[in-house]
Amino acid sequence: MGWMAFTTLFIFWVWVYQVRLWLAIILQDASFSDFDGFMHTVFFTQEGWIFLTIGTCAGAFLSAVLFSVTVVAMPMLLERDVDFVTAMLTSIRVVRDNPVVMLTWAAIISATILLSLVPAFLGLIFTLPILGHTTWHLYQRAVQPLEDEPISAS
Repeated sequence: MGWMAFTTLFIFWVWVYQVRLWLAIILQDASFSDFDGFMHTVFFTQEGWIFLTIGTCAGAFLSAVLFSVTVVAMPMLLERDVDFVTAMLTSIRVVRDNPVVMLTWAAIISATILLSLVPAFLGLIFTLPILGHTTWHLYQRAVQPLEDEPISAS
């Protein structure tokens, strides 16, 4: 599980550095000394819109990668004695084999988290355990049970 956490953190680091890269490449000539100046540059200049477009596409790609390698890997690591590479490859296979279901699940997660942030992040107290529990059930349906396990009816 520690290696899986490192993988997640690594993808986060890549995201942070790609934001800095696009900021330096696209907004190199922009001058902003405070948050309001930055917001004005990003939302009201052509370079800002290019930065937002490229940054959103890069962020969506990294989100898709992170979702694909973790969606069933985390529960699998908790239940089975497998290494994190096997868990990630299984997760990628599940996403590849069930693209519509997984895309729907990613959209549900995104919308739920976004709505949970609105009340000063307090919605996360309820949302995260529910999403975790639901992900566990998704994992159980998506991944074949071990050979020595009886198949449950639930």
